[in-house]
Amino acid sequence: MRVVKQTTTWRPVATFPLAATLVGSGIAIGIGVALIPLRETLGSVNVALVMAGLIVIAAEFGARTAGVVVGVVGSLVFNVFRTEPYLQLVIDRADEAVAAVILIAFGRLIGSWHRRSEP
Repeated sequence: MRVVKQTTTWRPVATFPLAATLVGSGIAIGIGVALIPLRETLGSVNVALVMAGLIVIAAEFGARTAGVVVGVVGSLVFNVFRTEPYLQLVIDRADEAVAAVILIAFGRLIGSWHRRSEP
């Protein structure tokens, strides 16, 4: 009799979509608030990269929905806490508007790409 060995790998593929969305959004807001004192020393590109990493993690646990929602929340957090005038949903500079749009598009892309990698 032939025994087939099954191997399992750890893969949280869309295991917790709602939890990933809520936790990822909360962490994005927390990062935005925590980085307020570093506005002058920490560049906007660095903050956008941190948000992009958070989007990837959220998409890993929550697939498309979490990626898109955390991308939108990350973009709003970036806008409110990193762009002048602060604490308003207004962007005065074109490069900051591009960064905000890229975060949303990145969330959509990573969420969709992750969806295709599911078995």
